[in-house]
Amino acid sequence: MESTQNGEVIEGRKIAAVPLNGRSYTDLLALQPGVVPSAYGNQAPDTTDRPTSGNLNPGNQSVNGQRESSNGFMVNGANVMEGKNNGAAIIPNLDSIEEFRIITNNFDARIRQL
Repeated sequence: MESTQNGEVIEGRKIAAVPLNGRSYTDLLALQPGVVPSAYGNQAPDTTDRPTSGNLNPGNQSVNGQRESSNGFMVNGANVMEGKNNGAAIIPNLDSIEEFRIITNNFDARIRQL
């Protein structure tokens, strides 16, 4: 079955190949076309009141022109967004991530047959 979602899977070898300051997977979100880091790489002013562990990038980035607080984050199928700014409340150690997926459009459009 084909999917209408736009996005990319960032695999382990790409995670290991890109040098990162802080070793946060959220710094790799901008590898996908249409993703713009918030406030030129810094947290937007309204997101600084709830820093993530170790002051890592919470992932509040503009995706295809959307607001920086319009993103969703899941780890192994569980919602891990913090409640105010919708950034990632949990940022796993980069070495523990085999791959992650970023979806840059709305949900998949499928026809369900009964």
